Amino acid sequence: MEFEISLAVPSLPAAHAWLAAQAHTTFTRQTQLLNIYLDTPQLNLKNAKAALRLRFDTEQQTWLQTLKTAGQIIDGVHARDEWECVVPTQQINLSLFATDAQAFLAPYIDAIVPLFRTDFTRHIYDYRLADAHFEWALDDGEVRFMDKHAVIRELELEYKSGDLNAMRELANDAQTALDAAPQLLSKAARGYGLL
Repeated sequence: MEFEISLAVPSLPAAHAWLAAQAHTTFTRQTQLLNIYLDTPQLNLKNAKAALRLRFDTEQQTWLQTLKTAGQIIDGVHARDEWECVVPTQQINLSLFATDAQAFLAPYIDAIVPLFRTDFTRHIYDYRLADAHFEWALDDGEVRFMDKHAVIRELELEYKSGDLNAMRELANDAQTALDAAPQLLSKAARGYGLL
């Protein structure tokens, strides 16, 4: 289960400055994330409220495959099922997913094709205080489908451990300080919106 809060930020430099000034927050790394979203031509995964992604992390030189459900937003926190694992090449490998993800994808796996891309630079910051551990990710890039595109400029806060209420408070602080707005549409949803 993934718990995340996403904010659309008007200024990336301001967001960087705010993160750098935060107590208990440490810059971890920067990478380019190159993402291919896949579905059947009939959009079976979208219709089942799921998204399938292949991601290349340029800093770690690793391919990842990820299946996510749409989930729900509870008190501002996006909660959804997520299955993710490393794959050796730029290809979905059904056998490497957990059993429940395999069962979900099996009826569609032979028909999936690439649909759209989301490519962005990610700056990752680690937040730790007592038992609270969260990850900030500042993303700058775009969603692309053929000649259509949409800007990605957002700050995500992802739960690792601790109290979800503390995570909400931290996100509220960021929203106020950065004049940010809740980003209610996932990158996948924005990609499907361009189709």
